[in-house]
Amino acid sequence: MRHSIILSTPPHRLAPVLSLALVLPLIAGCATTTTENEIDITEDETFRPLGPASRDDHTIGKYLSDLSISIRAWNEKTLTASTTQERRKQSLLEINIRERVTKRHLEILGELETGPKSNRIVAAAALGFSGDPADVSPLLASLDDPDEKVVSNALMALGNLCFPDTPLFRIGELMRYSPNSNTRWSAADCALSLIAAGAEGDGVLDAARAGLTDAEEPMVRTQSALILGLIGDTDSIDSLGSLLFDEVPIVSTSAGKSLAYLGKKDVSAEGDAARALYRALAEGDRDLRIRVHPNLVSISQRDYGLDIELWEEWVRKLP
Repeated sequence: MRHSIILSTPPHRLAPVLSLALVLPLIAGCATTTTENEIDITEDETFRPLGPASRDDHTIGKYLSDLSISIRAWNEKTLTASTTQERRKQSLLEINIRERVTKRHLEILGELETGPKSNRIVAAAALGFSGDPADVSPLLASLDDPDEKVVSNALMALGNLCFPDTPLFRIGELMRYSPNSNTRWSAADCALSLIAAGAEGDGVLDAARAGLTDAEEPMVRTQSALILGLIGDTDSIDSLGSLLFDEVPIVSTSAGKSLAYLGKKDVSAEGDAARALYRALAEGDRDLRIRVHPNLVSISQRDYGLDIELWEEWVRKLP
């Protein structure tokens, strides 16, 4: 079963109207190194990496092994942190990882490009903490790595770096054509993060439209719906309307948010978006009505509760 994480990101990465907890696969992999000194992480030891960092004279394998432990702890904390203190600890851990990546940045980059598979897996994830725009190019190159774990971690890293000038074409190809559902999920999440940060969505438009029908992976459907909302694809309104009836609630919720966003952003699309939302209210079960209701309130700037007749009267007046 997958574990979802909420990335620790600056607020600009998600447009407020489309705010959803983004889901990513857990980082996998362990560096090639001896294991006798590795820390067995338990709930009480999660932040031990904030103590003495890996020594500068450690082999790069050992250094990456220690980074892997810290990144796993960071992943866990981004999933579970719910209090101010827990989020502060997560932030401190992220700073610690960034400092250690910076210290041996060139070596980590070298492992990504030519190291053994297990080192490439960790290096791909670690470079997402570097903050260096020069790392975008080698991470994009790693999207052709033969190992799916390297590819998924490189996608996570690109989304974590979040530079809006990151080219999206290769990410869109993986999102649409990868036979691995985990990779398609990672690619969709990466694309969503980058577009929310200001990247042009042309490179993933077709992939996002196709992603609405990804029968195997609901999170691809979820993120595709959000992507199409962010890039203002009014041609997808009918498809998003159908997605409101998706059996997975988060998929339906994402489609509703995007429809409301599109209807508010483009006056010419208001009627079509509102009618799609109203149809779900009129034909759906109570759970779907509850999900759709806030989107109708958002697009209409009025609240008729779950009164279908009053909503129908309002929708009929729209062009």
